[in-house]
Order: sequence, then structure tokens, then C-alpha cells
Amino acid sequence: MSEYTEASRAGEADEALRDAQAAVVAGQVHQAMTDGTLTFSDLPPDEAARVLAELPPAEDLETATVPTSVRLPVPVHKRLRAYAEDHGTTASTLIRQWVEQMLAVPDRPISLADAVRALSTLPAQDQDQGRRAA
Repeated sequence: MSEYTEASRAGEADEALRDAQAAVVAGQVHQAMTDGTLTFSDLPPDEAARVLAELPPAEDLETATVPTSVRLPVPVHKRLRAYAEDHGTTASTLIRQWVEQMLAVPDRPISLADAVRALSTLPAQDQDQGRRAA
């Protein structure tokens, strides 16, 4: 028997072993899914239970915050930081408040930018009162 034939048979045996192992694992995964015991964790069960026990209660999730990344152009970021500093708050707080304000109104027939643009064309309240007095 040639070395090539022996190597080929050894390779086939290795492949057959890997296929058999994969079939066993697939069966175990299927059984765990069926039983509802399939978990995804790198932690041992007792450590996972400890981590889960340290999580805040579900009712606290309404006030819990989640870090969210927002990419802003550098000039916008600088203006945001300056605005926050001028108003004694943080950029994070401003962004959170602005998002909450935008989400509070369920339907906007016009954009906020259009509304601001339209309102900016109106005369100031003190100018309007001066015209009425005259």
C-alpha cells in the first residue's frame, strides 16, 4: 500500500470521526433546545446564577440607562459641549432630553426644523404689542 493511500485512508477516518462527533453534538444541541435547557454563557451555572442575581429588578429597567454611541461632526460636538457647559449640564443629559422630547410627540406633520424656521419669521411678542398700542 502506498503512503498516499494510507494518508488518504487516515484522512477519511479523521473526517468520518469529525462527522460522527458533529452528529452527536447536533443531537445534544437539539435535545437541549427541545428541553429548554440550552443556555448561552461562558460562565459555569453557579457563576451565571450569581451574575443574574446581581441584575437590577425588572421594575428598575424603566429608569436604567444604556450607553449609546452617537457620531457627531467635530464642529457639532464642540457646539453641543459649549451649549451644555453654558446651561450647567452635560452633553449626555442634553441628548437624552432632546431624544425624549422628540419621542414624546407621536406624529409630526412637519419637521422640527421647518417649525423653527416658520416661527422665526414671526415678529417678536414685544414688537407686536408695540404695533397694537400705536
